[in-house]
Amino acid sequence: MILIHIDGIKGDSQIPGYKDKDWFAVDSFNFGVVRETTDSAKAGTDDITIGVGDLQECSFEKTTDRGSIKLMHHSISGGPLPSAEVHFVQTKDSSDSKQAVFPYLMFKLEPCFIKTWSINGAEDGRPTETVTLWYQKIAMQYYAYTKVNGKYASKTEGTAGWDQVVNNSWDTPKFEVPKG
Repeated sequence: MILIHIDGIKGDSQIPGYKDKDWFAVDSFNFGVVRETTDSAKAGTDDITIGVGDLQECSFEKTTDRGSIKLMHHSISGGPLPSAEVHFVQTKDSSDSKQAVFPYLMFKLEPCFIKTWSINGAEDGRPTETVTLWYQKIAMQYYAYTKVNGKYASKTEGTAGWDQVVNNSWDTPKFEVPKG
C-alpha cells in the first residue's frame, strides 16, 4: 500500500495512524535519477565521463477523492506546497491480534510544486488522476522490521537526501512516522 501526505491537500485514508492526518492512498508512485554517460576517451583507454545525476520529477496515480480539487487548483496556480511525504506501508499481525501498519520506505519532498495534473475517466469506474511533483529537496529512508518477543522493532537502514538548489546532500529531513 502507498500513502501520500501533501501539506494543504485533504486526504481520506482510513488506515490506522494515517486517517487523522490527511493522508491519501495512491495506486502507483514513480521517481528516478538519470545519469548521462559519454565516452570521452581516445581509442584504447578506459576514460569514461559519468556525467551528473539528473533528478527526475515524482509522479503518482490515484483515484479521485476529496483532495482532487485542491490538486487541480495547485496545478493551475503554481503555488508551492511546503512538503510531501510518500510512505510505502505493510501490515503485520501485532501482539493483540490486530493488524499493525508499518512504513518501510519513505520519501520526503520540500518544497514541492505540481508540475502536471490530469484526470481520466470512463463510465465503468471512478476517474483516476495522474500528478507530477517537482521539488527542491528529496530524501529517502528505509526501515527494516524484526519481531522480538512478540512485538515488532524497527531499525532504519539510513536516510539519503539531495538539495537541488545547493547541489549537495540534504542531511536533515524529518520524517513523520505515524503510530498505528
